[in-house]
Amino acid sequence: MLLTRTLVAVVALPVLVVIVLAGGAVYQIAAALLLARGVWELIHLARLEGYAPSFALAAATLLVILGAVRWPDLLGPGLALVILLALALMLFRFQQGDATPLNSFSITLAAGLLLGWPGARLLLLRLLPDGQWWTLLVLFCTFVADTGAYFVGTALGKHKMAPRISPKKSWEGYFGGVAAAAIFGLAVGALAEPSLPGLTAGHGLALGLLIAIVTPLGDFGMSAFKRQAHVKDSSRLIPGHGGMLDRLDTVLVAAVLGYYYLAWFVFQTGAL
Repeated sequence: MLLTRTLVAVVALPVLVVIVLAGGAVYQIAAALLLARGVWELIHLARLEGYAPSFALAAATLLVILGAVRWPDLLGPGLALVILLALALMLFRFQQGDATPLNSFSITLAAGLLLGWPGARLLLLRLLPDGQWWTLLVLFCTFVADTGAYFVGTALGKHKMAPRISPKKSWEGYFGGVAAAAIFGLAVGALAEPSLPGLTAGHGLALGLLIAIVTPLGDFGMSAFKRQAHVKDSSRLIPGHGGMLDRLDTVLVAAVLGYYYLAWFVFQTGAL
């Protein structure tokens, strides 16, 4: 398993770096496709439990929110239209015998919102000044935290954090991930400080700590969804890693934290 995960990471990380550096339509389309796959997997988990959410309308919710990054006036009417369509579909399916109309309606909208709102911060992060470097810093702080937690937890983990949700996650692993991300952010900030405006060792440290401390929330959240659906992974899309949701869970939380931290404390601009 570890060998497979490592080989996939060796191939995927350079591709990810190229996409982030390319920016523009390349980055935005790639992000939208990955997020849409995540929405599909979340809808699939709900269907395993007998609910009937609409992937088409969940994806529409996602696209409206992402599109509002470029066209802010799209958000209000776009979401209103999706809500009306979801309501109409719920009534039709209830008439046809759907026993859980409230669940299906709520999951349809929630799936698009859960992936769309943080996903939009991922797009906004790239649009900041020197956004390619800030995006890579946020992403790699996330990856370093995950990797540190995995290795420290495997070697030393004894005290479980939330055994009902994720039996393998330990407090030792958690603090190992926090330490790893903090050291990484501090080191990158110290090395890049002369060449990247706004980045200091202090900001690097703060980002590393903030991301590592809070991003397990996304991991545990997705794990709870999978537990309810009685599956280990959201899909088998990525060998050794599971599905797209399994990869996006911490990244989306990190995107929200990174974007607002930078907007408020580094650039001190109005944040969307």
